This record gives sequence, structure tokens and C-alpha cells, in this order.
Amino acid sequence: MKSVTSVASHNVRDLVTAKSVRARDRWLTVTPKTTPITHNSHENFYSLDTTLLFSIESFFFLFFFVVAPLDFAAVQVPSVRLSFTSIYLSIYLSIYLSIYLTQSVHISHNLLIITFSLITMWILPQHYLYYNTQSIHYLSDFLSKFLHIYLSIYLSIYLFISVTIYSLSKYLTIYQSLFLHISRSFRSHTNSYSHV
Repeated sequence: MKSVTSVASHNVRDLVTAKSVRARDRWLTVTPKTTPITHNSHENFYSLDTTLLFSIESFFFLFFFVVAPLDFAAVQVPSVRLSFTSIYLSIYLSIYLSIYLTQSVHISHNLLIITFSLITMWILPQHYLYYNTQSIHYLSDFLSKFLHIYLSIYLSIYLFISVTIYSLSKYLTIYQSLFLHISRSFRSHTNSYSHV
């Protein structure tokens, strides 16, 4: 009697294990490979070599988000501008480095990067177009102003578009996989009821 009970329990355990394995494999086939942003990941918006890209972006960031806003801080009320610029730069730098120092990007990071990118696209061109146009007397001065404006907008648009596209693709893929899983489960239940 004990041997019959142990054999039956083993059969039930094997059946449950087989069903759980099949369910896990079926879920893994429809679950997307949504890998976080890592240094070696090729599934995100960083398509270039990470070391080279980080070097280029660090140069752009340090020069055009430190030099240009500090110049902006000296215009009109220096104390207010300098305090605002220091706070702005510290927040932006912490968010920017969090992409590389952490192994994933949270939705709050994406929203903050988008927000500060929009602020950058509004502040820096306004400063160089409206406040410094009277100080342009030479071609080199004009080129330096134009370069500041162009590259600040370039980096802001790059961050804005890349983070937005990555966020949308990530969450749309998750919702699509969830919908596929639900529809597949519904079809399997419907087929099982039709066979009965």
C-alpha cells in the first residue's frame, strides 16, 4: 500500500513538474528579451562602441554644458544665474552618469533626461541668440556662438530622441508580449473546451 502511494505521489509530482516546465517554456517564447542598458548591450540605442561614444559625449557634455552655462551665468544677475546653473548642472550630470554607472535605466531617469533636455534646448539658444548678438564683431566670434548653439541643441535632441525611442520600444514590447501571452492562453483554453 505504501509503495502504491509513493508511486502515485511521484507520478503526480512528475506531472506537475512537466506542466510547470511547459508553462515556463511557453512564457519564455513570448516574453521579449528586454535587456537593460548595459555597457556591452547591443539591443539599446547605443549602436557605436561604448568607450568611443562615452568619450565623445563626455567631451560634448563637459565643454558645452559646463563652459556655456557658466558663461550664461555671468549675464545680468550673476548670483542668481550661477546658483541656478550649478543646480542645473549637478542634476543633469548625476542623471547623465547614472545611465553608465548603473546597469539599467528607470522610467524616472528617462523623464528627467527628457525634461532637462527640453530645458537645455530652450535656455542655451535663447542666451546666445538674444543676449550675445550685440557682442558679435568678428567671424570667429560668430562661429563660436553658432558652434555653442548647434552642439548644445544636438546633444539635447540626441538625448531626447534616443531616450524617448528606447522607452517607447521597451514598454510597447512588454505590452505586446503580454497581449500575445493572454491571447495564446485564451486560444488554448478555447481549444480545450471545444475538444470536450
